[in-house]
Amino acid sequence: MSVGIQLHADIKTGLLSRKPKPEDLFQRAEEVVKGLPVHEWAALDSESDGSQTLLVSLHPAAEPLRLSVGAGGRLTISATTSGGGPGYHEYVVEVIERLGSALNVRWVAGGGEGDDSDYLAFRDRSKLEHEMLNWLQFTLRKVDELVEDGMSVGLSMPMEVVFESEELLVTPFGPRSQDWLRRVVQDLAVGQDIFPWWGSGVGAQFHLNRALCGMWSEIRWRQPILDEAEFIRRVLADLETAYSMDPTLAYPAAEWAELAGYVGAPVPSAIASAEGSPSIGYRRRNVTVRNQGWRLTLPGSFATPPSEYFVAQDARRHVLLATIKPRSGRMDVGDFLSRHRPKDTPGLLAFEQDGVTGQAVFVGGPEPDDAFRLDSAAASQAAGALLQIRSQDADDRDWAEATWRSLAEDR
Repeated sequence: MSVGIQLHADIKTGLLSRKPKPEDLFQRAEEVVKGLPVHEWAALDSESDGSQTLLVSLHPAAEPLRLSVGAGGRLTISATTSGGGPGYHEYVVEVIERLGSALNVRWVAGGGEGDDSDYLAFRDRSKLEHEMLNWLQFTLRKVDELVEDGMSVGLSMPMEVVFESEELLVTPFGPRSQDWLRRVVQDLAVGQDIFPWWGSGVGAQFHLNRALCGMWSEIRWRQPILDEAEFIRRVLADLETAYSMDPTLAYPAAEWAELAGYVGAPVPSAIASAEGSPSIGYRRRNVTVRNQGWRLTLPGSFATPPSEYFVAQDARRHVLLATIKPRSGRMDVGDFLSRHRPKDTPGLLAFEQDGVTGQAVFVGGPEPDDAFRLDSAAASQAAGALLQIRSQDADDRDWAEATWRSLAEDR
């Protein structure tokens, strides 16, 4: 169960007398997106059925809007909005209408399509809010019924990373306890503050909440590397905008000052003089990343730049993970590992757990500044993995071995 919207249009009768090309539609759509008051990014993706999809991120805590052109000439637009909230749903409807005008198409709802909240048709804000809270209540009841003690569950969180928490729920605004969950089940109003975009429009609370989402899930709490300073400045800009609109909101003063210190940015005097220690940020702890069928535990402070393979790094350590799929059938674990390193290799380490067999060996680092490199491989019947860990600090050998031993199948 979720709240969202899905519509379609036949592009054979839009724009021009002839059928427009998908690339022309996407180009016009991207022009609209770039002119939006709120958007994160847009990316084009090709589906296995031959269709193409433009993914548009409108908020860091919400699933992207999807604009797809199918092989048969149908244009489909859809978004799941329950992770964002009523304000996000309102904004998605506005974006859909803008795209309809720009592409000269009329959106219609076919079988199984439409707006789950009916907001598109009736603009009933109270009904929209009720649908969002009903979704939250339904979801939390299921979590309370199914989750065992000691487990944590992500609510409206990204799938590619798992954050550590002692609490039951991991949310875009920080962990929530089982007691909080049960209070929401009894009183829906308690759950309103879990939505990052509850109110209409783009006011002070919107900017503060967007900053908080970034601080909880994306910020690496250390000196920035690569292009991280740019994102820190974006978060600071949201905080500054919110503060200029309403300085009475509950601002994360300690974290604001910490971020500003990383990039040499000014801080309002009331924020700078506030007492308290930083506590916001899942990435102050380890995280478990998920990549192509594997799970690996790493420091949350690691950057993960775009790469052909999975890459994670900080100022002194570097991790590379590559997945090897069998051409057909099951992976021959013994053959895969023997091709990586013979069993009689001096210093060879090994582990076997939960259907995964691994081996590793420490060798000299390929770069002059590297103190060591750990070359490792692991395999299950489904796939193999090659994992390379380098560090400039010889004291990181135990950490590197523990990281390798955390490699597991992502089932």
